[in-house]
Amino acid sequence: MVVLYIFLGLFALIGVILALPLQIYLRYSPEDSFQYKLKFAWISLIDSTKEKPEKPDEAKEQEEKNEDKKDKKDKEKKKKGSGSSFLLTFLGLEDIASIANAKEALSRKGLTGLFGDLATAVGKIFLRIGQLLGRGVFKNFDLKVKVGDADAAEAAISYGRMCGIIYPTITLLDSAMKFRRRAVDISCDFEEEKTTFSFDGQLNYRPWHFVLFLGGLIMNYLKRSVK
Repeated sequence: MVVLYIFLGLFALIGVILALPLQIYLRYSPEDSFQYKLKFAWISLIDSTKEKPEKPDEAKEQEEKNEDKKDKKDKEKKKKGSGSSFLLTFLGLEDIASIANAKEALSRKGLTGLFGDLATAVGKIFLRIGQLLGRGVFKNFDLKVKVGDADAAEAAISYGRMCGIIYPTITLLDSAMKFRRRAVDISCDFEEEKTTFSFDGQLNYRPWHFVLFLGGLIMNYLKRSVK
């Protein structure tokens, strides 16, 4: 009975962990450049704003480390090649995992059959990525674009192009994801000589979203392995 309670407790704990929020903060501005932060519940996992600048001694040590890395690159190329081959096979793209596989698949399926199978596999990958994106929620999405140019006429033309690109993209994104707060501000400033933009966003997920995504890929891989 005690063992049963332990298993139930572990199961409940795992369920709570998978249900906790995973928060992704993204920010860009001309002054601060690109910043990002990843938090799991109240725990900060990654924070680019807390990265400390390198001291002179640390810079020298970093240079020495870089030299050592250059010597190891040749050895790592073979490992990377095998890793990329496994990744392609895992994603259902085993026909192009290696040159030998591509030649064998081309002779067996023909060019049309090979491209057809690759298109099907890529379509399944994008479908799962779309499902993962659809589970995300933008708690905050604030995009500001200020269009400028030395020539006023060119600034007006660029403003029209920018609106024609950004608004349809936001509409498409809105149909795929959920937004709690969304603000898009595109303006034209004839006194500015270049276009600037800033972005401040918070994207929320749950760990179980990624578990489902990875689990789906693993199931597809196992099905193909059985066949």
